[in-house]
Amino acid sequence: MMREDMEKKEDKDGEDKDGEEDDEDHEDEDDGEDENNDHYEGDEAMDEDEKKFLGMMPVGARYVCDEDYMMHQTTKEEWGWCRKDGSFSIPHCEHKDDYYKLEFRLHHGREKKLVDKESGKTFGGLVQVREIKGDHMGEWQYGCNDGFNDNAAGAICRSLGFKHGAGMPVTKKMQSGSSGQFGWTHFHCKQDDTLPVSLDCEGTRYQDAMEEYGMKAKCFDFDKIAVRCFNHKVLTVDVELSMTTRSLTCAVKVAKKGMAMHVGQFENVSVVWKLDDEETELNHKYNKRKGYTVRARELNKMNFECITCEVYMGDTMLAMDEMCKDQED
Repeated sequence: MMREDMEKKEDKDGEDKDGEEDDEDHEDEDDGEDENNDHYEGDEAMDEDEKKFLGMMPVGARYVCDEDYMMHQTTKEEWGWCRKDGSFSIPHCEHKDDYYKLEFRLHHGREKKLVDKESGKTFGGLVQVREIKGDHMGEWQYGCNDGFNDNAAGAICRSLGFKHGAGMPVTKKMQSGSSGQFGWTHFHCKQDDTLPVSLDCEGTRYQDAMEEYGMKAKCFDFDKIAVRCFNHKVLTVDVELSMTTRSLTCAVKVAKKGMAMHVGQFENVSVVWKLDDEETELNHKYNKRKGYTVRARELNKMNFECITCEVYMGDTMLAMDEMCKDQED
C-alpha cells in the first residue's frame, strides 16, 4: 500500500547535506550561541524540539492500494489521520479474492418510537448484518452483545449515515417480526471514530466462538445487539411556536444521544416571553406533551407584531423561536 502525505514532504537527503555544511561553516558561531543561551536548555528547549518535530510530521495521508488489492476505507474514505492522543486511523488493503464488505440495517419491530416521524428513517433497533463478497450476498444475521461496546455501536451507526451511536436494551416490541441466526459476537472497537471493518475494531464469528468455547459462547434472543443512532452527543433543545384560535404553544423538544426527553425533567428551567423584543409576563401552563401554552384571549388584548419564546436553564438560553403576525404559514 502506498501513502501520499497531506502535508509538505521533506527532502531528507538535501536536508542532511545542508545540515553538514552548516556545521562546518558555522561551528564557532554555534558554540558561541550555546554559551550565550544556556537558559534555553532543559524542558523549554525540549518542548520547542518536540514542536519542531511534530511540525515536520503529516497530520493525514491518502492511501492507495496495490494492483489486485481493494481498500477498507476509514470515515474519511481513503485518508488516514493522526488523533490528538498520538493514535491513528488508517485504511487497509485486502486482496480482491478475500475482500468483503459488511452491510447493516436496523429492525425496530413494533417499537415505533425508534422511527423518525418526519423522515420515516429507523434510527434504532436490533442490528442485522450481512456479508457481501463479490457478487454474493450473505444472509442477514444478528450480532450477540457479548463484549459489545458503545464505540462499536457508533461504528455501526456511521455505516448507516449517522454520526454517533450507543447500545440499548432489547424490548419485546423490538423483537416482533425478527428472524435469523447469530453470525457475530464479541464485536468491539477501541475508538469512537471508526467504521466496522476497521483496524480499531474486532469481532468473532459466532460459529467459531461456539466451536472454541461451547455453551459459554451461547447467545439467546435477549442477547441480540441493539443500538440507537444519533447525530448529536450533547443535549439538544428545539423550540417551535404555533398559534390556534384557542392558544399559543411554545413546544420544546429535548434530546440527548437521540433519546427524547421533556424539559420538565430538568431543574431550574424557565420560559421568557417577549412581545416586540420587550419582556412580558404571560400566564402560561406547562404540559410535557405540548410544552408551554398561553390562552389566545389573553394575547388578543395586547398590541404587538411579533412574539418570542425563550427557554432558559438558569441564566443560559437553551433555544428560542419567534412568530410574527404577518408571517406566512
